[in-house]
Formats: sequence, structure tokens, C-alpha cells
Amino acid sequence: MPRAAADPAADFRTLFDALFTFVARHPRAGPKMADLGLSGRGVFPDLKLVLNVAPAGMKLRARGVHVTWSWGAAPKGFAAQVLVSCPSAVANRLCQGKENPALALDRGDLSLSPLDPSVNERRLLDLLPVLVPLRSEVPGVLRKAGLERLLL
Repeated sequence: MPRAAADPAADFRTLFDALFTFVARHPRAGPKMADLGLSGRGVFPDLKLVLNVAPAGMKLRARGVHVTWSWGAAPKGFAAQVLVSCPSAVANRLCQGKENPALALDRGDLSLSPLDPSVNERRLLDLLPVLVPLRSEVPGVLRKAGLERLLL
């Protein structure tokens, strides 16, 4: 029996759930990302998906979870400070180190829109030194989660 066609939206959500689980619990990157204090909404128009990301509350942080995320409508009390939009393929390449964020921005493949006056370009760029070093660990994270099919 032939395998059913893949669901790109489900694969993307599975991929990002694995990546955020990794980042949220990472002993160095998780706290650094949370300490930046940025809440954001990611929009992936090709898949009609919306991702909400925020620093975790103190109770979760005490248990080693530093970042929270949800899909779809924003959770109660969530206020996005920045809107990130890009096709899912660009997001996947960015996370796996196959895309340069500055070039993606310059080409218009990735857009960052501050929604809060406290968010400026410098504050957004502070995310790069936190997240970029993790890209070398992404293949192992995906293999461990049984997601080899999503590796680039």
C-alpha cells in the first residue's frame, strides 16, 4: 500500500515543536533567549500557520523550561512584540543553518516587523548569537526525535 501524501503543515509543526523543545530546555540558549524578553509571532503564509513564542514564566523557568510556544490563536495574555514572516522552507533552512538570516532579510524572503516601540533592530539582532550556534546541533535533535526525513 503506498504511503499517504505528506502533510507539509503537520511536518513543519512537528519540526518546530522538536526545535523549540530543544531550545526551551537548552542550558545556555534557553535562559539567554528568555532573558531577551521578546515575545513574537511567526507567520508562515504558505502553510497558513501562526506560531506564538514567549519567555516562560518563573515557575516553568525554575523547572528548566525557558521558552513557551503555541500554534494558532494567541494564548490569553500574550502580546507579540515582533512579527516574523517567511515561507516555511526559508524558516526550515534558517533553523538548519542552510540560510543566512541577513541575506534572507535583504532578499525579502524574511520580514521582521516590530509591533512594540521597545523592539528595535538591535534587540532583534541579539537573538542571533543565542540561536545561530545551536544550528550545528539541529541534525542530532531531529534524528533523536525520529525526524530524519525533515533534514536538509
